[in-house]
Amino acid sequence: LACHRRTKVILNLNLLNYSMGRYNRNRNRNGGSSGSYKKKVKSFNLVERDLLEAYLTYYHNAASRTCFPPDDIDSDDDETIRASNRQSTAFENDSTWIRGHEFQALKPDLLELPYLALPSTLSTNDRRILYELCIHTNLYHIGAGKKFVDRYSIVTPHPDGFDHVSGLEEPLEFPVTRCKPWFYRNDIGGVCPSPRQGMSFSSSYSFSPQFLSRHKVKETTDKHKIVIQDLMAYPDQCLRKADTVKKVSNPPVFDASCHTMTLVDTAEKMNKCVKEIENADITELGFDLEAYNASKYKQATCLIQLCTNLGQEYVIDVLAEGVWDEVPLLRPIFADKSIVKIGHAISSIDVPCLHRDFGIFIVNAFDTMEAAVKLKMKNHLGLTKLCKYYDLEKDSERHSTLKDLYQTCDWRERPLKDDQIEYGIKDVRYLSQLRRLLLKDLLDYDSVPSIVANGSNGTEWTRAGSPRGPPGREESANLSSDRSFDKSEDDRSFFTAHDNNDAKTHSADDTESSSRDAELRYNMTLMEVLKISQQKTLSLWSEKSEPDEKNPTLISLINRAKRLADITDTKTFSDEDLSLYKELVEWRKDAAKKVGIMSSMLCDLDLLANVAYKRPGSLTSLRKASYFLSAFFQDNENSVHLEDLFSVVAAAGNDSLANTDAIVRLYSERNIKKRPNQVPQHIYEVDDEEISAASPTDLNIEVVRRNIISKRSSPSSTSNAMKLTLTAVVLSAAVIGVKAFKQRR
Repeated sequence: LACHRRTKVILNLNLLNYSMGRYNRNRNRNGGSSGSYKKKVKSFNLVERDLLEAYLTYYHNAASRTCFPPDDIDSDDDETIRASNRQSTAFENDSTWIRGHEFQALKPDLLELPYLALPSTLSTNDRRILYELCIHTNLYHIGAGKKFVDRYSIVTPHPDGFDHVSGLEEPLEFPVTRCKPWFYRNDIGGVCPSPRQGMSFSSSYSFSPQFLSRHKVKETTDKHKIVIQDLMAYPDQCLRKADTVKKVSNPPVFDASCHTMTLVDTAEKMNKCVKEIENADITELGFDLEAYNASKYKQATCLIQLCTNLGQEYVIDVLAEGVWDEVPLLRPIFADKSIVKIGHAISSIDVPCLHRDFGIFIVNAFDTMEAAVKLKMKNHLGLTKLCKYYDLEKDSERHSTLKDLYQTCDWRERPLKDDQIEYGIKDVRYLSQLRRLLLKDLLDYDSVPSIVANGSNGTEWTRAGSPRGPPGREESANLSSDRSFDKSEDDRSFFTAHDNNDAKTHSADDTESSSRDAELRYNMTLMEVLKISQQKTLSLWSEKSEPDEKNPTLISLINRAKRLADITDTKTFSDEDLSLYKELVEWRKDAAKKVGIMSSMLCDLDLLANVAYKRPGSLTSLRKASYFLSAFFQDNENSVHLEDLFSVVAAAGNDSLANTDAIVRLYSERNIKKRPNQVPQHIYEVDDEEISAASPTDLNIEVVRRNIISKRSSPSSTSNAMKLTLTAVVLSAAVIGVKAFKQRR
């Protein structure tokens, strides 16, 4: 009991210290005043959501009623509008305020426009809720404006309403059909696996390309895991011949003037890049990449940066035409153990993306961030801060500015800006020099006693203190040679590990190269950094299944259905819709496997949840769930998969199809239909005499004719014609009223 009470007190004190630390951080962030701390603004509550849904519902009905005559719309819509007359009047006359956001008054002149722009003060979470309500009210919706700057939402009931928005840009799309990841491809070939026990293979039996590709990916991955695990067991193999105490203690001065940069944006340049690196006989290769990282289930490489120790710099635009399929030529370079691959924080994005997209395995890596962590450089763990600490850059502020601008930008955007290329180069330019400086600090940080460094009678000592025989690395050399791989395979088909050192026979030169300086080999901190760096290269991509039942849109639809179950007869998400949603998830998996891409790149789960809810039967109604569809659906070659989607929806039942696929009314049809009523037909009739009188010297008769028509249809002429027409209508109504009064009397 005393121990329990003591533990409880300690936990309470830790919680109090954590709370006070968070309070002080917030106070310092806001200028030192506790009163200046701003609480996180919450999004719309249930009452405000209902009010916003009523606002959008009225806009949908009123805009359809205004743009089209009452005879053309259903009587149900008429009765709905009359039933909510009091609320409608409030929407028409005054602006609607919802949680401090002003929504415009829905006056007739505003309803005649093809779309409605909503407040730009809405946050990202507010817009997400708004789009959910647009699904319920059958409104087309998109986002406009720059990201994080004056972003606002636009809604319309018309399928062609957004065609009238000036400067509207489609969202960026990743070319999924052209840039297929190696991990999911179906065309990389492979050899039929050996038959399992109890199975017999006849000559007529054949494996599917998808099965052979999956088998090849697994086999290749397992082979290279063995090579990397060998380096983890003997991290001293990661050191090069040039890594001696003398050279490590006196690193050369960095000279950026000898560096040359090349932008690789064609297949020919990619082949030339690989040949230059192979012929240069490099010993160090700095690498980094920029990726599209929407979530851990939706990632793709967009840019690769390389820098050799000889000053060769390459920026590889993998999204350029023909470059993606040539990037796998880099596999042998990254697999060469004699070349140290240097990166910064490589386990999060770099290693998984290179493995997934191109089948590249990194053998013999050095992670500069892990070295900084071991040196306890807590305030300099970032690459920019680390370069500034070692004074490698003359203009470190420039690097910091570029980092703030482009570290989290959308790298799918093309063409690349010069600042983006400069930022990418700066991320790899100093990696080789950083490795030399970090090795020097690691050597000074954990010095090895001379008795251990020099040994006794040729006996070497392990870190645990037990002696090992003179051959030193004989066991690891034999182990690596036994696990060498055949280089006869096609490098383009898949990666084959090879090591130039293992292919050599154990001669006197090999014995000399294997004996590294003992002070480096028995530096425990250095060996730990090398071991962890190799462990980071095992952070390979693994097929992740996105949790479809935890999708936020699906949960929101289910919660709304529970809330409105006993309140109203409005259609909500039902159990049948949930079953359809699960079928659509399976359809997405099958379609992605057939094409050879990630399922998340085909379409989002949000779209599938909305499709299961509204059950669209055409492309027009599907755009209500997502106006800008994925590039996969816009490709003519993949139209069969879109037809399969509609087939799955149709097989689930047609009860909702009548509501979502009602009569489509285009906004352009509204203009064509009302033009004869607004402008009399005689305005378009122009005689030759009027043309000659208007401009006797102008040879372009058509231009003169259009000018005359424009003058006739000007607001003043049209208003006069409307006044005369209105007077005639009033007189006719008066005559009819007098006759009716006499008959009644």
